Amino acid sequence: MAYPIPNLPSAGPGVDTSNPLVNLNKSYSFNMNITTAMLECSSFIASEIFIRNKSGQVLQVYDNGRDNLTQAFFLEDNEEITLKGLTNSDQVSAKTSSGTGLVYFRTATYSSTIPLR
Repeated sequence: MAYPIPNLPSAGPGVDTSNPLVNLNKSYSFNMNITTAMLECSSFIASEIFIRNKSGQVLQVYDNGRDNLTQAFFLEDNEEITLKGLTNSDQVSAKTSSGTGLVYFRTATYSSTIPLR
């Protein structure tokens, strides 16, 4: 027996977000050129962030204002990581080991982290 998939309208201007069928989940994709200088991610409300290193070098990823090498996640080129338990994507910062390179990000906020309606 197949169950129908409901059509969930996205929350936006003019949408009644108190309706339990409105999809409050939000995701944003972006990329940034990262250098050897510490750089905060763009600011989006997010409960998690997916990071894919395409910089051609090692990427150092930090969270919550940390900047000590002993507190970094090190991502080789073409590696990826998902950091969970965030409130905002700007809690994550990154820098490269040398030079400049492109890094891809996708933030997500799930309705389980949004207060009940």
